[in-house]
Amino acid sequence: REDILSTLKIGSLPPESFADDDVTYSLFETSDGVEAFVASSSSGIGAESTIFKVEDEFGNTLYLKNLASNISLGGFYTLRNPPNFIELSAPELRDVEYEIDAFLMNLIQYPTSPPFIAKNLLQLHGFSNPTPRQVERVASAFMKGSFTKGNSTFGDGRYGSLAAVAAAIALDAESVSPVLDLDPVHGQIREPLLKVIGMMRSLNFKRHPSVKFRHGLFDELSFKIGQNVFEPPAQFSFFSQDYQPPGAIAEAGLYSPESELLSMN
Repeated sequence: REDILSTLKIGSLPPESFADDDVTYSLFETSDGVEAFVASSSSGIGAESTIFKVEDEFGNTLYLKNLASNISLGGFYTLRNPPNFIELSAPELRDVEYEIDAFLMNLIQYPTSPPFIAKNLLQLHGFSNPTPRQVERVASAFMKGSFTKGNSTFGDGRYGSLAAVAAAIALDAESVSPVLDLDPVHGQIREPLLKVIGMMRSLNFKRHPSVKFRHGLFDELSFKIGQNVFEPPAQFSFFSQDYQPPGAIAEAGLYSPESELLSMN
């Protein structure tokens, strides 16, 4: 199974879809979760026309051709021929959508994506320096699509379930333990905008219908607190997730993303 998944990269239609063609397929052998279908005109399982049915680590059923397509660069480098969904002579919007979907799926299923997403979400929800175990637990919930706490299970069991991820972040042992409040590395500083909103909620602030949201208190907040509602300076956020303020925090190898808003740089 692992050899099939690591070697064969060219997809195929299901064998049953060839039933009305001149060539038909039949199951030749099943081994280690892999089904091999051979064509009626082939000489055996090693033929190029052979189709392998296998389930990947994400639970997706794949049909793979017994083919490899490689290109050589200058006679020194060999790499797999990049897949292409779009027919350049007759491009269609449908094929563009298929290629974008496949590209995004490849990104989200890349081995380092779950821990990367878990760490960044933890940093945005109260943990500037999440522990490796905490990242692992949230990444596991992302991959499994479910998170269980006591008798309650969150998520629909599908890869990337945000319900499972949200529950894993909010209900993790490191999220609810009061003992960790004494750890100076635990938690994060609050963004200036959240401080303002927290103060407004404590005062039961209500906006008059005739007053626009950006006027009054929220006018030119970037010059007052370093943040303006819905207007981050970059497409990612108001601050960098790997920002280390100079001094003891940077020297300890720790991060404090929100501190970038307090920097004169």
